[in-house]
Amino acid sequence: MGFSGFLLIIIYPDRMDASENPVLTPSVTIVLKENNRINSDTVMLGQISDIRANPLITESLEKLEIGSSPKPDEIKVFDKKKIVSIIRSQRYLPDRVAVSSPDRIYVKRMSQVVSERDVRHFVEQQLANRFPDRSYEILRFDVRGLELYPRGEVRFNITKPQMVDGKGRLSFFLDLTVDRVKTDRLSVKGQVAVYESVLLAGRPLKKGQAVSRDDFYFEKMNVFDLGHTFIKDFRVIEGKQLKNNIKKGEPVRDDFFKAPYLVKKGDVVSLVVKNETLRIVTSGVCMENGHQDALIRVENIGSGKAVRGIVKGKSKVEVIY
Repeated sequence: MGFSGFLLIIIYPDRMDASENPVLTPSVTIVLKENNRINSDTVMLGQISDIRANPLITESLEKLEIGSSPKPDEIKVFDKKKIVSIIRSQRYLPDRVAVSSPDRIYVKRMSQVVSERDVRHFVEQQLANRFPDRSYEILRFDVRGLELYPRGEVRFNITKPQMVDGKGRLSFFLDLTVDRVKTDRLSVKGQVAVYESVLLAGRPLKKGQAVSRDDFYFEKMNVFDLGHTFIKDFRVIEGKQLKNNIKKGEPVRDDFFKAPYLVKKGDVVSLVVKNETLRIVTSGVCMENGHQDALIRVENIGSGKAVRGIVKGKSKVEVIY
């Protein structure tokens, strides 16, 4: 028959014996191939054979499922008897079908490699979106769960929006899809540094002193080493006083500073008493220091009585009852 090592099986209907008409020509011919490479979850007859029949029958036979595929890059062996049995079970076939087949049919699943470098490239793109206009660096990177995958378009999807925590740690799962089908879930861990220009003390500074721009300088540092209270703009602390000493070269935080007192003990201030219909202004003497909106005690100069009031500006206190 021209197929060395192949077995030719001609399927006739139960009512007819081949010996009754040996010259009958099969109307469907299926030639199974010994070695096959595929790239699908299911092995179909059209992937492992050449089929000659009318177009409608050919289309149906090509989609006939033979079994499940092996894992990517692995080989699965199918027995010819099983395949012939599956073919014979199709009731739409005509009376005469010829199947030419080797004893064993080998099917190998095509594969592709997804590397740690591929995952890292994706993560870097996400970090660029997460930290625009800022320089960053991946200090440590680890991916677990990678293996061989079916051929197709690979995409990654992050399972949670927060990739990096407040300490710069990478820790999240990454879904891997092939041709839009979820195929695997990877574990990604690592450490990221994000660099920004932050304010540092240019010389030792003492508690209580007012500061000026000349006392500080800017330097790029990893903000994850500093926490969330680092200062990037001198205007944030301009006019404030130090709450504690600062060493030279120490990064400056907002909680190192306090606003200056608007009123101090002994200051004479305008003492305002008001309600919905009445407003009275007199003078008082502060009995303690006070920031904006601070509650302090003030002595009414006219009556000599101590009242409580809220600092509403330099030299202005509103009495409360």
